[in-house]
Amino acid sequence: MDFTNFTAKENDQGRRIDKILKVIAEQESLSNLYKYMRKGLVRVNGKKVKADYRVNAGDTIQLASFILAEGNESPENEVENLENKADKKADKKADKKTENKSENVKLNILFENENFLVINKPYNVSVHGNKDSLDALVRSYVKTDALSFSPGPLHRLDKKTSGILVFSKSLAGARWFTENISEHTISKVYCAVLEGKLEEEECWNDWVRSKEESGNFFHTVECSNEKKGPEWKNAQSCARPLAYGLLDGKAVTLAEIKIKTGRKHQIRVQSSFHGYPLAGDISYGGHKLPQKLSRDFYLAAVNLKLSDELKNNNLGFPSSVKISFEDEFFDIIKYCYIK
Repeated sequence: MDFTNFTAKENDQGRRIDKILKVIAEQESLSNLYKYMRKGLVRVNGKKVKADYRVNAGDTIQLASFILAEGNESPENEVENLENKADKKADKKADKKTENKSENVKLNILFENENFLVINKPYNVSVHGNKDSLDALVRSYVKTDALSFSPGPLHRLDKKTSGILVFSKSLAGARWFTENISEHTISKVYCAVLEGKLEEEECWNDWVRSKEESGNFFHTVECSNEKKGPEWKNAQSCARPLAYGLLDGKAVTLAEIKIKTGRKHQIRVQSSFHGYPLAGDISYGGHKLPQKLSRDFYLAAVNLKLSDELKNNNLGFPSSVKISFEDEFFDIIKYCYIK
């Protein structure tokens, strides 16, 4: 029986064999892949393995060639060898993504090394989920020869939130960033224009959960000062006033907001819950902004920094990444006479 060989790369290190197989043979169900492993039709370095085997860089993964054949009808079906198959598949995906990406969206790169890509995300551009998303654009920009690893965003920014966004370029980078976010040794600072006058710094410790609005598919989040069930997640933010202005005669506050947790719509829902909705954020109680302003609401991630308590920064992530909030909010700062 013919076998096709694949070589695991550095960014496949530690991944389960069943996860890698699902990428290589994406047309196959997991149940079929498990069956092939039990029958010895999938091997690593010439030996049968179980589904939970974790691959090492340099391992040779061998699949019976008929598994990869179009239609998967018989063991006699021939497929291309690893190098030709991998190269053609990568070229096809790259060409497709290059064709799909929006000509109006460019990567504004703030920092890049072999493990991370940090960009300034534009307003009103999706991070993932469509052909014009930043995820698709980054995947076409970052080349990888790994069998199972693809670059991806490492934290959340909503479509209408701009600012600092980090993508992984390596599996080691993804694991390092995720670990440090969970340990709160990477902090994120935002700026927002809030309705009302925030007199002094306030720290909010609430509980939030997602809900679906009746009659449409837009999901918003609700907030409470107590945990009402297992689906409620803790949300912690601190808001500090930086300057004040007037929006059509009503007070607004330019605020710096530091988040300790990273819940969906966290800043938007907590600000509203405590009486300071984002100006223009009609989904959370804000009033619609004048048409002459460029955004529906103003929220930007302006600083991402490492804590002094971080134990290991061997992957070269910068101690701080900043952008200018004045540039992000220029038109509303001018319109509201914020000083």
